[in-house]
Amino acid sequence: MKSVLAAGAAAMVLGAAGTASAAVIITDGNLPGNLDTILIDGADDGTDNEILGLSNDGWTVKILGNEDISPSNQGGGQVWVVGSDGGLTFLDIYTPGGTFTEAELNINAPRQTVWSITLRGYDAAGVEFTQYVDKNLDPYDPGPVTFDDMTNNSFFNFKATDGDVFTHISFTTSGDVALGQLRLGDVTAVVPEPSTWAMMIIGFGGVGALMRRRRTALA
Repeated sequence: MKSVLAAGAAAMVLGAAGTASAAVIITDGNLPGNLDTILIDGADDGTDNEILGLSNDGWTVKILGNEDISPSNQGGGQVWVVGSDGGLTFLDIYTPGGTFTEAELNINAPRQTVWSITLRGYDAAGVEFTQYVDKNLDPYDPGPVTFDDMTNNSFFNFKATDGDVFTHISFTTSGDVALGQLRLGDVTAVVPEPSTWAMMIIGFGGVGALMRRRRTALA
């Protein structure tokens, strides 16, 4: 009887742990907020597709590309992230062991009058939120393609409300760009989902039951 009741209680907990209903805003431009600037490891040698960053509060931030990426001190002294061929078209950003509620990206696109970016944010339940943005930019003067024109950049913002959080964000672009700035807001440690707590409780209960049975058998 006790096992039946325990199974019923676990089913109720699991049933209550449905997909989170997120209120997520992904927009072009700046959003007000006190965000933490991420300092990227300028010593990265660019031989792989990962760069580490660090927030002012000590949170590790990982930036992943689909090609080798490296930091670049272009853009008026700011640390930028570029691809192995000078530009990149994809990045994924997350905080290992943590979540965040806000993010801001500064994307620099050289000598392109029209380009597009697809922004994606993922909440604690793994739900993907997507925003597609077309950008119309004034072309550069003729010359070599560079990513150091701070007047030709675009800011994009992510914001999770109503108690929701992001586990990671990413973007894909139609042409080569550089990441010129990254800021995150309200980074906190990951809180297990109710379903995870339920599975942990069931597991602890099973271990306890086995230990009791073993003690009884030994007696």
